[in-house]
Amino acid sequence: MAGRFADAWRASLTAEFPLRVLAYKVQLSLKQMKEAHMRAHWPLTLIGIAMLVASPTLTAQKAPPIPGVTGTLVTPETAKDEKKAEDKAAVAIKDAVTPDDNKGPLADLRPGTTVVIRFGSDVTEGIVSKVERSSNEITVRYDNKKVEKLVLADRASTNARSVEYSDDTRHKVTRYFRLKS
Repeated sequence: MAGRFADAWRASLTAEFPLRVLAYKVQLSLKQMKEAHMRAHWPLTLIGIAMLVASPTLTAQKAPPIPGVTGTLVTPETAKDEKKAEDKAAVAIKDAVTPDDNKGPLADLRPGTTVVIRFGSDVTEGIVSKVERSSNEITVRYDNKKVEKLVLADRASTNARSVEYSDDTRHKVTRYFRLKS
């Protein structure tokens, strides 16, 4: 019986052996296929993980842009609108802070201001040396050391000279004066 059992065992072993070898080869080829598949897709896996990690920082709220500091460009229209608002605010603050005696047509003219004086076809440049707001008079000193006193006048008055200068907000101002007699 032992011989029969051994023969049967050998027969079963030889009958099962090709199946086991085949199963081992199939299992091995499946394993190789999985490894090849994993090897081919590992860069995509890393890219996916990197995107998941970086997405909160990329979509995070950014600091407000500060012109001239954060490199943000401002359109010319926006810059003009901001300048207009700044000028309006400056005038309102100046009116609120300036004493009443400094208000008037010559309130924005200061001693030391460079002025351009036009009379007929003559154009000269001078520096305001004195401003008398109570009598609306200015004293202008020219480059050739000549000094003239001018009185505020209407545009239509005879011998009116136009005096142009820039005010505190860098806007061009034109006033008309006549020589003080």
